[in-house]
Amino acid sequence: MSIGYARTVVLCFLFASGLLLSGCGSLAQPESQPAKTNQDTIEFIDLDAFDASMMVYMRANSPSVTVTFPYSDVAVEDLPERIQRWLSAVHNYGGGFVIQTPEGYQKKELMAVFGVIMGGYKLIKNSLPAVMGSQYRAVIVTNNKRNGIEKISFFRL
Repeated sequence: MSIGYARTVVLCFLFASGLLLSGCGSLAQPESQPAKTNQDTIEFIDLDAFDASMMVYMRANSPSVTVTFPYSDVAVEDLPERIQRWLSAVHNYGGGFVIQTPEGYQKKELMAVFGVIMGGYKLIKNSLPAVMGSQYRAVIVTNNKRNGIEKISFFRL
C-alpha cells in the first residue's frame, strides 16, 4: 500500500466522520416535545392535531396553555365541539372556567349561553381531555365582536 493511497483513505475517513458529527449536532427538537415556556400558545384548528397539541402541553405540565382563533371568528354560542370537549373537562373535573370581557367582568347572559353549551355536550368519562382537564382551570377572553372569543387560557391548578 502506498503512502499516497493511505493518506487518501485517512482523509476520506476524517471527512466522512466530520460530516456525521456535524449532522448529529444539528438535529431539530421533535414536534411532540414543545419547548418549555411560561405560556404555550396553540392556534385552534378543528383537527385531531389540536387535541394532540393540547395533550403534549398538558402532559408536560405547562403552567398555562393559550388557545387562539386566528383563522376564524368564534362566538361563545358557536364553539366548535372539539374545544367544547376541553372546556367541559375543565368545567366538570377541573377548576372550572370564567368569562372575561373587555370591561373585565363576567356578563351573566354569556355565562347562561355557555352553561347551555356545557350542559348539552356529553363528555365521555374516560376521555383524555377529562383526565388532562382535571389539572386546569380556564379563562375565556371575549372581544367586542358579537360575543366573540379572543382566546381561551388554561391555567394549571
